Amino acid sequence: MLSGTIMQTLILIWVTFRTDWKKEVDEARKRLDKWEDKKEAVLM
Repeated sequence: MLSGTIMQTLILIWVTFRTDWKKEVDEARKRLDKWEDKKEAVLM
């Protein structure tokens, strides 16, 4: 069980450091803008 926990931790650290965070922020911003547009359309 301990070796599984260590392996999972190492994989999560590896994924975290390899992630392009600027790209992720841009994609999240696009999704938020899409929801904001829908919210404004419903209010009108």
